[in-house]
Amino acid sequence: RNQQQDRKPDERLFLVAIDQNTFNELGAWPFPRTYHAQLTSLLAPEKPAVMTWDIIFADNKQNSDEDFAFA
Repeated sequence: RNQQQDRKPDERLFLVAIDQNTFNELGAWPFPRTYHAQLTSLLAPEKPAVMTWDIIFADNKQNSDEDFAFA
């Protein structure tokens, strides 16, 4: 989309993607919710205005007590 416009991407935006390298390192989907909680903790010091996930957390079970951090 940016290639069709004459402006630079907004440097305030940051995209974290789940790709094949992610699966190679972390294993099969679904990842434990603790992974998402750890990512939130990692990004929080940057004080983002918004963090969003384009993921459906369809399971009702958590993998451990720590998963409640991102339930």
